[in-house]
Amino acid sequence: MAATVTFESVTAAINVIEAAGQKASVRKIMDQLLLMTGVKGSPNVVTKLFNDYKSGRPLVRLADVGLDAGITQAIAAQMQRIAEQSAAAAEDRAAELEDNIALLMESQSEAEKQIETLNADLATVQAEAAGFVEQLKESGAHMVRMAEAHDKEASDLRQELVRERTRADKATSDLARAEVRLEALPGLHADLEKMRVALAEQTAARVAAEQSAAVLGAKLEAAERFALDAREISRLASERAEKSAVQAAQTTQELNALKLQIQAQQGSLDTAAREIDAAKNAAIEARELAKKSGEESAQLRGQLEVTKEALSEAKRMISDASETTKKDTKKVS
Repeated sequence: MAATVTFESVTAAINVIEAAGQKASVRKIMDQLLLMTGVKGSPNVVTKLFNDYKSGRPLVRLADVGLDAGITQAIAAQMQRIAEQSAAAAEDRAAELEDNIALLMESQSEAEKQIETLNADLATVQAEAAGFVEQLKESGAHMVRMAEAHDKEASDLRQELVRERTRADKATSDLARAEVRLEALPGLHADLEKMRVALAEQTAARVAAEQSAAVLGAKLEAAERFALDAREISRLASERAEKSAVQAAQTTQELNALKLQIQAQQGSLDTAAREIDAAKNAAIEARELAKKSGEESAQLRGQLEVTKEALSEAKRMISDASETTKKDTKKVS
């Protein structure tokens, strides 16, 4: 039984990729799965499991970063670094999603090619089935015509045989009556000879008719065998037509399944496009935050310089006051 793509196998593939110092992506995960399990998996399944893996990893948030509240300049620098890291992460995510979209588009292109092949196969099967049905109709009509012709010929020959037998029986009866008359009337000998000649002719005709009947019987048997062969051919053609219909139905099912797969991939493409837009917006916001953090950092550095100057001025004033006090004390002494 072939291995299936699971969350655990995707996690193992990601660990191998990251252990090699590379950044995991859907394409790299599919290639690694093929090496590890022999099953590459579909882009939709791998993308979902990869997203599940990433959603389970801890995120770095500003609230979780330990900051030294006493050093304003360090706070500004830390905020600048965080903003830059967020922008870089958003750009990486956008690049990753673009790679996933390219992979999905390749998969969709392959599915569309397979659909075109299946459509061509379906058209071929349907054309063959239509041809078989047409041949079956033509063969059946030809068989019917031949059977009707043989039946008519057999009926005509049977009727002719009956007529010949009737004439032969009549001749035999006439001959018997003539022989009786011959015994009574010797003068009828010539008539008797004529009747005998006629009887011989009738007998020959009857024999010829019986021979024709035998030939007709042989033809009829051949026609019946031909009809049986035709029915067998018709049965085989019907079976082949049914198989073609079943194959056409299976091809239609595969075609529908591929269409559903393309729809699912299109949904994944739309989702990835939305994620790219969101990542780009996040990158823009991160850049704006970095810019704002830089401006605030500059303001804080300016305030820090003003504070330092004020502190220096205060120290100078305190020093001057101390010197004045010392001088006044000396004067009082």
